[in-house]
Amino acid sequence: MHKDKEDEQSAKMQSKGAFEPMGKPSDTTKRTTITLPANVYEGLEQWAESEGRATASLAAFLVEACVRSKFPKDFSPQLSVNLTPATVEGDRDE
Repeated sequence: MHKDKEDEQSAKMQSKGAFEPMGKPSDTTKRTTITLPANVYEGLEQWAESEGRATASLAAFLVEACVRSKFPKDFSPQLSVNLTPATVEGDRDE
C-alpha cells in the first residue's frame, strides 16, 4: 500500500474517533512483533486489502480492540467493535 493511501485511511479513521494514529513509538505508543501461522497472516492480509489498509494497521487495530474489550474499565469507550466469531465469519467471501 502506498504511504499516501495509508495516511488518508488513517485520517478517515481518526476523524471517526476509531483509534489514535500509529506513528513512531513514543510515550503513548509501543511497538511489538508477533508471529502468526501462515494461513492466519494470509487471512489478515486479505482482510486488510479488502479495506484498503495496511496489514500491520489492521493487526494493531484488532489487538487494541481485543485488549479494550478485555479490560473495559482501563480505557475510554472511544473504540467499539463487535468481534464475535459470527461477525468476523460473516465478512468472509465463501
